[in-house]
Amino acid sequence: MTEILKLATANGIWAALFVFLFFYQLKDGKQREQKYTETISALSKSLSQSTDIKEDIEDIKDSLDEIKTYSQNRYSKKSAAKKENAT
Repeated sequence: MTEILKLATANGIWAALFVFLFFYQLKDGKQREQKYTETISALSKSLSQSTDIKEDIEDIKDSLDEIKTYSQNRYSKKSAAKKENAT
């Protein structure tokens, strides 16, 4: 213990404090980076789910357009048949 105190006084307490804070900052930086990585992963997962939902909505729109076209064609044929029968 006395040897550490001698080194601290010889090199200055500021040098020891600098080294301590430097390593503390490195450790804290690793933890922060880990949290950022987890956040990015969660956001990427959410984005891929949003993309899947968008594709599903596009499929539903296409299906509705097909149903609409089919209904319009069927109605047009019935109207044409009624006009033909009326004459």
